[in-house]
Amino acid sequence: MRIPSLLLGLSLVLVAPTFSSCKPDNATPREKLPPATDKGLETGGFRLDGVLWVALQQHLFAPRQVSASIIRAYDGQPGYALSVFLYRSPVDEGYSNPGTTLILYVPNITGPGRFELGQVVPTSIPSDWPAYGLYTAPDNYPGTVPYSSYYTGRGPGSTGHVLITRFDRTARVVSGTFEFTAGTGSSQVKITEGRFDAPLEVKF
Repeated sequence: MRIPSLLLGLSLVLVAPTFSSCKPDNATPREKLPPATDKGLETGGFRLDGVLWVALQQHLFAPRQVSASIIRAYDGQPGYALSVFLYRSPVDEGYSNPGTTLILYVPNITGPGRFELGQVVPTSIPSDWPAYGLYTAPDNYPGTVPYSSYYTGRGPGSTGHVLITRFDRTARVVSGTFEFTAGTGSSQVKITEGRFDAPLEVKF
């Protein structure tokens, strides 16, 4: 009688897709670049030398994965000094570029607009800092030091821009897009398709 054999074969066929669809424990997490929004959604990302980089914070009691703050501009200038931070700090394994950070700084902003990045950032007091982009990466992860710091304005072609699309002190939201090349003096990274959408902290 062949009915039991037929039922067994059918059972294996039905079960097989279930096993094949299981995701292995060491599979690389699937990520995608977030859309360029302006709602304060705490999202951000870019491509680092063509590789996808998405802001991610999985640690407890750690900074937001995307944040921004303003203070009064230095030396009595009108406007505000804006700092934007994007963190990538996964706990789970399989994520690329763990422990890295991107920082954008604009020394004097009063509203949406385009700001060029490329002047040399002096090692001096913040009042002398120009607009810049900075990407930091640990030389040995996990760990905190030493870090490699890639600045705009450091090395040939280390330039770019940030375009602020929303700067709303009432709703406390800032968003924008950015692209730049940054260097350490001996090596460079290229940041493309950058975007951020952050809640804005006002520090006066």
